Amino acid sequence: MGNIVFSDIYGYNLTGFLPYDEKFLLKLHGYELNGKEKQYYISLVTACYNKSENVAMDLLRFSNKDTLKLQDHNGNTILMIACRNRMERVAMKILEDPVNCGLNLRNEEGYTAQMYAHVNELNNVLSKCTNVA
Repeated sequence: MGNIVFSDIYGYNLTGFLPYDEKFLLKLHGYELNGKEKQYYISLVTACYNKSENVAMDLLRFSNKDTLKLQDHNGNTILMIACRNRMERVAMKILEDPVNCGLNLRNEEGYTAQMYAHVNELNNVLSKCTNVA
């Protein structure tokens, strides 16, 4: 029997790439996602947690403004995860929509995306955050 390959609706191979249980990941603070939005969100969060910058950049082309400010089981937004994992291109792309990027949201540890950008010396992101805030 061959290996099972898991892929998302966008065709990205996610085999060995999904350490997060879907129910665990989708503690979304009361926001309901339809099937396609949920798959998109899971794919984007997984790509960011796994530091797959090119996959995340491709997925951001399909972004729904509401999914960018959603928080996962730890209260992290996509922007926070990108800044924490030093994914500067992803963070800059997300900041193109300053109203919906969740810039001032805090995770369960009390951190914001801007704090992660500062700790990781993402100076371009910090500059953009300052202009947005």
